[in-house]
Amino acid sequence: MIDPLSAARADVYVGRGKHVEVFFTNEAATQAVETFPESTLEIRHIEAGTVCEIDGGIWVRDAVYLSLNEEVLIAKQFSGSSESLSFYDTRTCALKGQVDISDRAWSIESEGLLAGEQCANSQLRTCKRTVVHRWDRDCQAGSSEESIAPPPGAVPMGRR
Repeated sequence: MIDPLSAARADVYVGRGKHVEVFFTNEAATQAVETFPESTLEIRHIEAGTVCEIDGGIWVRDAVYLSLNEEVLIAKQFSGSSESLSFYDTRTCALKGQVDISDRAWSIESEGLLAGEQCANSQLRTCKRTVVHRWDRDCQAGSSEESIAPPPGAVPMGRR
């Protein structure tokens, strides 16, 4: 989960894994938010001793996932009419891959990314077709949807 740094600090939100922390800046510091517009995403890899930053579009608070081995961060971002899941190396912030999820129902599961097609709404059960994109260890940018995902398993931040 991505939560305010403390009850008195609604200007910074944090998500924590065992060895990785992610930070977002909340421009509306006086109220809780569900998105972080034009916020820099900071990844601190405690075990590796690295800190890196990613400039992005609009980050979605409840759609940030960490692979079970904490090597890959998955974050949903959107801009205008496009939405994507971006896959980042937690030590370097290098973009490992991206999946366009515009107008698609989707879900991160232990076996991979489930992506619906021809859906009535955002629920996978309403889709005429569901594709499972199995997790691949390579995570090479520019590869097909079948090979852009992190090592086995990913869970929402803070749910270990």
